Amino acid sequence: FFQTNTAGAERLYDIIKEYARLRGSENILDAYCGTGSIGLYLADKAHHVWGIDVVQEAIFMARRNARLNGLSNTTFLQGEMRRTIPRLREFFKHQMDIIIIDPPRAGMHKKALKHILDLGAPRLIYVSCNPLTLARDLQKITENGYAVKEGRALDLFPHTYHIESCLLLQKTG
Repeated sequence: FFQTNTAGAERLYDIIKEYARLRGSENILDAYCGTGSIGLYLADKAHHVWGIDVVQEAIFMARRNARLNGLSNTTFLQGEMRRTIPRLREFFKHQMDIIIIDPPRAGMHKKALKHILDLGAPRLIYVSCNPLTLARDLQKITENGYAVKEGRALDLFPHTYHIESCLLLQKTG
């Protein structure tokens, strides 16, 4: 999947970057990264970006995009989120500072969400194109010690009923 409204996608990515408040030392997990566009957009201001997606061709393109942009602080892994996140600990010895979640319209698999919450990142940035699955996932996220700090809606598909949401969540305890 790729955002066809490039001006809207750039606005979304700017909001994500604003929410991330990067200082250069952050380790970021870009969950459901696709071709890596969000993680790559943040990589120049981060310590390291890890991206995961189930689509092998998307991961190939994410790696290629990182090379084309001269970024050496990115790692992209192919696999199902619910199976790959536990393996991430084998590669990664430090805590994730920020997790960006941009799942498909169906939302997150409950095991993938559990594994993300187990990582205990201080901040989550959740991007969603489906308010119903966002609400379902937010219930579980807030039950696990996160609070919504900010949120914005974007109209990436004018003249349709589709809306994109971007939320900043912070660990409260």
